Amino acid sequence: MLTRALLTLLLTLTACATSTPATLRSPVEAKTPREGHREETRHARLRMTVTGVDELAFTVDTETLIRLVEIYQGKNPTTIYFLSVSAAENLMLPDGRTVLYSADLAPGLYRGPGSYELSDKGGTTIAGVESLGSGAYVQVARGEPDAVFGRFDQFDQPCSLSVTTEARTGTVRCPALLDADRRMVSLVWSWELL
Repeated sequence: MLTRALLTLLLTLTACATSTPATLRSPVEAKTPREGHREETRHARLRMTVTGVDELAFTVDTETLIRLVEIYQGKNPTTIYFLSVSAAENLMLPDGRTVLYSADLAPGLYRGPGSYELSDKGGTTIAGVESLGSGAYVQVARGEPDAVFGRFDQFDQPCSLSVTTEARTGTVRCPALLDADRRMVSLVWSWELL
């Protein structure tokens, strides 16, 4: 009898361990302007570490809302393939500061899951004119109304972006982002849709 109970328990645990991942929560907001173009606000687990300017440094691991914009395939020309992942709400730190962040791949570079470089270099050239470059930033603020005391949005070195299918997970690594005063931070942030 004990052997049968242990066998049942073992089979149950094995089935649970090998089951497929849970389905994602429904988006808070979703639009599909056309085939291959989606815009969603979703629940996500966010992990972020910012270092380099001591008074702005922090590490956070929390659930928050993120904004995804993906233009890929469908009837869209490859010159506008695009991915953007950003804050859909202010991220509140325990000390009362708020954080906004974003990573935007230059139009024309996105090809679905994979690894990319974020830099000032444009993604495509049309009629001899180069498109906008990629963008990445982190902004830390405090006060009412929020007084920005750190917005780092200039590349001193390229950032990297790794993303999985449908942007379910991803990581942004920026070894050196500068603010208007040439102060520098390093940041790493990752997300996992819930």
